Order: sequence, then structure tokens, then C-alpha cells
Amino acid sequence: MRTKYFYGYNIVASGFVIQAVCIGPLLAGRIFDLTGSYQILFLVLTGVTVLGFMLIILLRPLQGAGEKLGH
Repeated sequence: MRTKYFYGYNIVASGFVIQAVCIGPLLAGRIFDLTGSYQILFLVLTGVTVLGFMLIILLRPLQGAGEKLGH
């Protein structure tokens, strides 16, 4: 796969990553305070990671992306 086809997806994904980096530690601390364990957090994050991999596999090139870049 060529990266140029997924440029738009990369921009959107960057926004989600920034939000996760900001919110993640606060959420993890809150879950630990409520449950006394990180186990639930790890299970949830494992599910989110698997879902993310499945969504990445389903990505297809944007229509006309090669034309816009002069290819």
C-alpha cells in the first residue's frame, strides 16, 4: 500500500491520537481509583486496539487520490 492514498486518513487519525494522549492517563487513573486495578483498563484497551486494526485493514484508497497527486 502506498501512504499517499491515506493522507486524509492520517490527518483524522492524528486528531484521535492527540485526544487519546491527553485523556488516556486521566481515564486510567480514574479507573484505577474506582476499581483498585488496571485489569479492566487493559481489557478495554485491548478491545480498542483490535477494533483499530480491523478498521485499518478495511481502509481503501480514496477515489481519485492518485490523480490529485499527479500519478
